[in-house]
Amino acid sequence: MRMKKMKEIHEGDHLICTDINHYSFCPRFLFYEHCLTGIRPRTGMMDIGKEEHEEEEFRAKRRTFTAYEVAEGEREFRVRLYSPKWRLVGILDELVKTPDGRLYPVEYKFSSTVRDPHRLQLAGYGMLIQEQFGVDVPHGFIYLIPKKKAVKVPLGEARYAEIQAILTQMWTIIEQEQIPPPTPDRAKCASCEFRRFCNDV
Repeated sequence: MRMKKMKEIHEGDHLICTDINHYSFCPRFLFYEHCLTGIRPRTGMMDIGKEEHEEEEFRAKRRTFTAYEVAEGEREFRVRLYSPKWRLVGILDELVKTPDGRLYPVEYKFSSTVRDPHRLQLAGYGMLIQEQFGVDVPHGFIYLIPKKKAVKVPLGEARYAEIQAILTQMWTIIEQEQIPPPTPDRAKCASCEFRRFCNDV
């Protein structure tokens, strides 16, 4: 286990959209992932989620676009997105393109409900799409795999401003190498893979 030093943080370093999700769940996820190296244990749920994502991509290729409120369009899968300004990258599960040039991010979740960390992660993708493709992204979709249901999620400039503020907070934690307080919702700690590293919960 080794701390990253300030001099090791350079222009090539970046955050990923999944970090936004994890940070929203508990800020310490970010510290453990980016300031300590190689400590995150792999869990069975991670493997299940990966398999479900791969299977969902196969199923999505045969679906119509009605769940996304468009009559027709095109799909791209595992779309790589990047913002040099925010040093943020992401691999989006699905990007829906309409004939009139609209773009909608779609994120698959092995969950029965849409949670706020999901919404924030989706907003990160939406912000990246706006910057990379120069189009407005007013909303996107979370596809709940167990329910086979797409849930429309409003995005917009207020949400993107929130993401930018969160990214600023995240970079401050990384650059200062200071462990943040744990989540106030201690019920989350029971199943957290990092719990054994937190001596104060």
